[in-house]
Amino acid sequence: MDRHYSSLMSARLFSKPDWERVAVQAGFRPCQMAALCQISVRQLERLFARTFHQTPKTWLRDFRCRLAMRLIAQGHSNKEVVAELRFGSSSHFCHDFRKAHAESPRKTAGRLFRCGNVANGQQMSVLSNASLLPAKRFRVGIEI
Repeated sequence: MDRHYSSLMSARLFSKPDWERVAVQAGFRPCQMAALCQISVRQLERLFARTFHQTPKTWLRDFRCRLAMRLIAQGHSNKEVVAELRFGSSSHFCHDFRKAHAESPRKTAGRLFRCGNVANGQQMSVLSNASLLPAKRFRVGIEI
C-alpha cells in the first residue's frame, strides 16, 4: 500500500464524526454507517474497536437502547419506539432492551410512571430534528 494513501486513510479515520447522527442517518445499520463515511465495514470495525472497545453493532444496540429509554421516559409505547428506532419487531426490541437494562420495557415504563419520571405531554422524538431517512452523505464528520 502506498505510504501517502495509508496516512490519508488513517487521518480520515481518526477524525471524530458525530457517530450518533451518522447512526440515525444510516438507519442504525453498520454497513450503511460505513457507506456514509466512505470507508469499508472492516475499517469501521477497526475504528470502533480502537475508539469504543466494541463492535459497531454492539455500539448501535447500546445507543438504540439509550434512545429507547428516553422515549419510554417520555411516555411512548413500545410500538412507537419500535417504529421510531427501526427495530425489526417488538420482540427484537424487547430482547435488546432487556439485555441492555436488565428489565423489560414494560417494567421500566411502570417503574418510571410510579416514580413520576414520565414526562406527561412531551411526546417529542428523541431524535429531535434528525431524520431517520438517509439525507446527506458524510465523509467522517464532514457534510458533503
